[in-house]
Amino acid sequence: MRDMSESTYDRKRSFETSPEPPGEHAEDVDPLTAPVGAGFVIQQHHATALHHDVRLEMINGDVPVLVSWAVPKGLPRRRGDRHLAIRTEDHPMKYATFSGSIPEGEYGGGEVRIFDHGTYELVGRTDDRITFRLLGERLTGIWHLVHTGPMNGKDGWLVLMSEDQRPDPEPWPDADPMFAAPADHPRDEGGWGFEPKWPGMRVLARCTDETHLFVSEREEITETFPTLAKLHDRVVALDAMVDGVIVAFADGRPSPDRLDPNTAGTIPIAYLLFDLLYLDGKDITSRPLRERRQLLEELIVPSDKVQLSPLTKGNGTALLVAVADLGIDGVVAKRLDSQYRPGTTEDWQDVSAS
Repeated sequence: MRDMSESTYDRKRSFETSPEPPGEHAEDVDPLTAPVGAGFVIQQHHATALHHDVRLEMINGDVPVLVSWAVPKGLPRRRGDRHLAIRTEDHPMKYATFSGSIPEGEYGGGEVRIFDHGTYELVGRTDDRITFRLLGERLTGIWHLVHTGPMNGKDGWLVLMSEDQRPDPEPWPDADPMFAAPADHPRDEGGWGFEPKWPGMRVLARCTDETHLFVSEREEITETFPTLAKLHDRVVALDAMVDGVIVAFADGRPSPDRLDPNTAGTIPIAYLLFDLLYLDGKDITSRPLRERRQLLEELIVPSDKVQLSPLTKGNGTALLVAVADLGIDGVVAKRLDSQYRPGTTEDWQDVSAS
């Protein structure tokens, strides 16, 4: 039987099975009166329902804690929007760096990723409102948290944006893909990376609070693939533009004959991502591929519908043999310091297995 003197945070968790850090605090503080700290973290939490956990550092006795709210739609990004927030249990400060998987069946089971972190300032506080400024890597601005009281057995709040202080975003790049030039053999060199040449439909996606799919800037195909309508929920960013291939599968193997747009809503498909063009209001096409790929790997929370295409560095010949055994026609060799430029380029090379 659990010790009832434990904090609410500890009582809800089994640390023998969950990788979350144990608490170091007593019962929860009152966020309307507790001394404030300096740090904040927002975690994107793929639990039963996707939400953001907004956590502000406050002081519990002499112990800093993360006072927490679950915000189903995340913090508002426009003045006038009001989002529901539910006060949850205080979390230990070690949780500020937690990113990983909480096992299914455990409290809060699902994937957790850090969406933003930084410092915050208390702008004002009344008996029912907290006004704070975030100075984060993604979010900069002022928000209000307003206490509304009990709601279906939970502690209800509303969160409103007062002022968005982010810089103006850069324009989106055109949704026109970069293609590989034909080549006779892979470049088994350290400066090159190699990916399977997936048989499917090349698609670029613009992700904000909705998803738009393009085969080119002039042709949008969002409605063709309804199972990818929530792609943006798998992206840990304010906004992003990704590049990849939509592949149909049968018995675990690519099956290009099944990728019929007329039946795309019913066949098993996966969007295999390999590049990132735009992130958090910035065009990153001029950055080298190795940087774009690292950012992409940090960005995506994989699912059965959204995956990262594997990238092998420096040994394209071995990958060419391996993909042939899977019925894949070849590999794409990519110079790791290449920029993203629409059209055909020698920086990417298409090598057939036959």
